[in-house]
Amino acid sequence: MDGFEFLLAYEMLSEELKKETQIFMLYSTLDPNDITRAKKNKYVKTLLSKPLPIKKFGEMIYPHCSL
Repeated sequence: MDGFEFLLAYEMLSEELKKETQIFMLYSTLDPNDITRAKKNKYVKTLLSKPLPIKKFGEMIYPHCSL
């Protein structure tokens, strides 16, 4: 299952479950169409390129904590 297949399956979940979830999508593609498609998805909060520094990710999910 790739990221886009996951988003299709995720779309079928209940709204109650989705409202408690944030999706950070990691990509390694060079295809601009894939990047645009991910950015346009309403469930993708942030699109991140690989490799992802763990400190940067921590700062995004815990913005009020010093890591």
